[in-house]
Amino acid sequence: MKNLFSWLGISLCVCLMLSCGDDADEGEVRGNGSDITKEVKKTKVSGTIEKGPFVQGSKVTLYELNADLSQTGKSFKTETKTDLGDFAFDASMALSSQFVELETTGFFYNELKGQWSATQISLMALADVSDKNAVNVNLLTHLEYARVKKLVREGTSFANAKKQAERELLACFAITDEIDSPEKISITDNNKNSSILLAISSVLLYDKSEADFSRFIAQLSTHFADYGRITDVTLREKIDEGLKHISPKKVAETMVSFYKDKGVALQVQDFGKYVDFNADGVIDENDKEVVPDNISVVEEQNFSENLLPILSSVYMSVAAFEDLQQNLENRRFNGESILPSDNVVSQAFAKGYEAVVRAAMIIEHGDQNRDAQYIAEARALRAFVYYNMVVLWGNVPLITRAPTIDDNGVVPQSDAKEVLYFAQDEMRRADDFLLKSDNQGHLDWRAAQLLQAEIALTLGQQDKAGQYLGRATPDVDFSLMISEKTLLSIYTSSYLDVLKKELKGDVDGLENAGIGYGRWALLKRIGKAQVVARCADFQLLMPFPLQELNKNYMLKQNEGY
Repeated sequence: MKNLFSWLGISLCVCLMLSCGDDADEGEVRGNGSDITKEVKKTKVSGTIEKGPFVQGSKVTLYELNADLSQTGKSFKTETKTDLGDFAFDASMALSSQFVELETTGFFYNELKGQWSATQISLMALADVSDKNAVNVNLLTHLEYARVKKLVREGTSFANAKKQAERELLACFAITDEIDSPEKISITDNNKNSSILLAISSVLLYDKSEADFSRFIAQLSTHFADYGRITDVTLREKIDEGLKHISPKKVAETMVSFYKDKGVALQVQDFGKYVDFNADGVIDENDKEVVPDNISVVEEQNFSENLLPILSSVYMSVAAFEDLQQNLENRRFNGESILPSDNVVSQAFAKGYEAVVRAAMIIEHGDQNRDAQYIAEARALRAFVYYNMVVLWGNVPLITRAPTIDDNGVVPQSDAKEVLYFAQDEMRRADDFLLKSDNQGHLDWRAAQLLQAEIALTLGQQDKAGQYLGRATPDVDFSLMISEKTLLSIYTSSYLDVLKKELKGDVDGLENAGIGYGRWALLKRIGKAQVVARCADFQLLMPFPLQELNKNYMLKQNEGY
């Protein structure tokens, strides 16, 4: 009897399976899980990519998926058409499955810094397009992406996997509200959904460079996929830091200003009610924002206490800028073509101005008597960066103060000579206050002589260059720390010898001088760069980054690009 019931049970299961197969419509395919794929035809699939918005020209790829959410091999490509992240696949698409995956890569508007990102990030999204023609890509779609795939491959239906992943993700931020499916949400919606998206997006970005943010969300996505919650202590601590210090008011003002510049009257609700400010795991009446409205401004009376770490951050930005500059110059020596869309070009430009703005904070807020040494170093570093930006791009925007929330990022270009004269004046004001003794890692009085000589030589001021080189001492040794194990030599006794030869007109063989920093500028000054690099005249300057041209309408591309 027991065997009979077992046989009947097996037979019944087989019959049920066969009947389900018989009920499947033509063109439908059952996967290993509980979903059935079916053919769909789309005349258009559109959407918006937002972290902040992705810049015009960002890449978008749509992949067709099997029932287990693996790729079938069919894909379609497009790119964003505006700086608001809008994209569309206009060609007719015949899909054998309603499940698709979108992969996007590009620069984004950083809502905390109020500027375009220095590096690109990638965001993902999953969607069932059987009943929709619009699919947005944002941080919520990205963070649920791997979790949904795992749940589906474990046998959960796509729809249920999405709902589960979304509830779990919001719970990581103590948010108990329900939201629409993330691919339907945009930060421009001005509702609960957009507020929650902006809250999570801003919290995770807090106190991170774009490169650090990209690594962080990759780690977060992987961990969340496995557990459906955040149990890793380091990841949790980073999230809690964002919860405790994010300023919703400042973020809202920054986003409204950005969209206003793009001709869009954006309304942003106060998303503070979706932020667990005390990071206790519950959003309640005890959660109150405790940071200033404008977290980028340091209080005047306490500023001197913060000068040293800010100055250290200037050195870090200068080091990153100089490393990127030498990367670009070496690529030019190797005969490579460098385009406006090149990531290194955009990173170098961003790092240069990052150093300039941070230096401006010290110069503006430091006490002219008590903090004279720090202010002098900030002036010298700003002059160093501007000199080298002129070497790379020629006519660049001259920013002489720290931006405020009201600035829109539109700055006119200044003539290269005007920028060099500004740098020269900065060095004149800094010279008497720079360190006279050996202080490793700082741009001291000895290094300042070589910087001033470079500027004078570029301006054709031979007499001034001679004065500076005459004051220079052979024990000069200024390096920038790229990493704990890597120092980038800038001003050395060998470089001093090279500048002295240039001043005397003894330039034969200088193209082979064994120096890293300054070689490109030297060869441009002595008229040998085109021959050594085998480049056209217009390639003596680098192209301006594409996203900077899109952001600043007063910035004109260098000729030839």
